[in-house]
Amino acid sequence: MIKLLSAILTFALASFLATSIAFAFPGFAKKDDAPDAVPASKLTKEKELEFAQAFKNGNAYLSQKNFALARMCFEQCTNINPNHPQAQVALATCLTSQNADKDAMFHLFEALRMNPDMAEARFDLGTLLMKDSRWDEAGAQYLQVLKLQPENHAARGNLALCLQQEGHIDAAIVQYKYISQSNPKNIEALYNLGGAYETKGLIDDAAAQYKRVIELDPKHSMAFVGIGKCLAIKKEYKSAIVLEKHALELAPRNYYAYLALAKIYEKMGNKREAIEACTKAAQINPKDSLTASLLRRMIEQGNAKDIASLRNTLSK
Repeated sequence: MIKLLSAILTFALASFLATSIAFAFPGFAKKDDAPDAVPASKLTKEKELEFAQAFKNGNAYLSQKNFALARMCFEQCTNINPNHPQAQVALATCLTSQNADKDAMFHLFEALRMNPDMAEARFDLGTLLMKDSRWDEAGAQYLQVLKLQPENHAARGNLALCLQQEGHIDAAIVQYKYISQSNPKNIEALYNLGGAYETKGLIDDAAAQYKRVIELDPKHSMAFVGIGKCLAIKKEYKSAIVLEKHALELAPRNYYAYLALAKIYEKMGNKREAIEACTKAAQINPKDSLTASLLRRMIEQGNAKDIASLRNTLSK
């Protein structure tokens, strides 16, 4: 992660300088605009036509979200021309939709072997690595995407998430700020910036970001959860409870709102309410370690009858 962080610092300076240059960066490569990866002399006319038809059919099925048939078409493409990076990426897309992530990674690595500057392949690979909690490796992929497409906010946001997961909060904040300054209405960046500030203990800054989110989206349940947590840290428990309950009105199965309520009630000494909120959280997400941790504290302090009820919920 140290190498990644060093590379980010070097790249960050170049990125900020580059923003002053009027240059049009292309978006993701379109799968249906794929050039021939094998010279025409190495494919018969019949094979060229077969490849083109399979590629066209595969994209049509992709647009219909028929991933099974699309996969068959792109497998046909890679059999005809295994050195076609766009076909490899398209096949990886189908495999990902069918939860065949390892196979999808293989085809993305193949695409990048043929074309290391293929931003789409790097982005998709980063997404799969994040899904596997391989934050350092995922961050490296997103950094490469940003070298190719400095204004790709999705890649920058994911890079920030990777940095945050690795504990590099300050570096993540830099990335979130860059996005929110470029696009002040980017709700995801603003919300995640609030979370990063909260992690650092900058409670007022965190609450300010969550409020900006609510101004843009008054029904953003998680932003209300965030402000409620900030108020609870400042021991404004009654106001915090109001906000957490409002979050639940917006999203009745918001696990994080119930968990926040449980912690607030516990701090207030309202053991019964804490257990009820924790039980609700456990019903939504029974295997989460945060719920189990809260349960252990309640076992030490709570009513035996209430604890038995909660244990039964967690064991289901």
